[in-house]
Amino acid sequence: FTEQALSLSTSTKAKKAFDLSGESSKLRDAYGRNNVGQSMLLARRLVEAGVRFVTVQGYKDTGIYAWDHHWGIFQHLDQQLPIYDSAYSALLNDLNDRGMLDTTLVITAGEFGRTPFSQSGSGRDHDPYGFSIWMAGGGIKGGVAYGATDEFGYHAVENITSVYDMWATVLYLMGIDHEELTYRHGGRDIRLTDVHGDVIHDIIA
Repeated sequence: FTEQALSLSTSTKAKKAFDLSGESSKLRDAYGRNNVGQSMLLARRLVEAGVRFVTVQGYKDTGIYAWDHHWGIFQHLDQQLPIYDSAYSALLNDLNDRGMLDTTLVITAGEFGRTPFSQSGSGRDHDPYGFSIWMAGGGIKGGVAYGATDEFGYHAVENITSVYDMWATVLYLMGIDHEELTYRHGGRDIRLTDVHGDVIHDIIA
């Protein structure tokens, strides 16, 4: 991976990926003419150029931080959801149209979920007990909801999984056995999923 990263950093193809001017106005509009949308488009171009892992973070497009809703959640979501809806739908459609979706795993996750009750009247606090991520492409079944929370949306109660399970599954989709892949640290061999994690086969196509 280190050698590949070094070769990509000097690759003309990878450098050209950062120039979005060659993309059609129609496609750029579909992604959204904002930081989130254009970053999603850049992510697709980087994958096309051979970059193996790409991260797109939430950006401050509407005067507030897109990932944190400790206050003003309704106002903020009204501003942000159209931005993300356009960007994600354009990304998935674009990957599919180019025959890349089957081999590209798209993961959307935050640091925590959000409580089903308010924080300070207008926001929601972190909830580590029951939250969702979504994955598409790359060998994941489409249209599947796995697991459920209680009636309040606070605690996971059905098909409870952990972050370790998620990454064990991601590694499996990459052709890597998480129980075999280890690295030496502090005098012992450590797995990328520590000593935990089971592959969630029910969400794999």
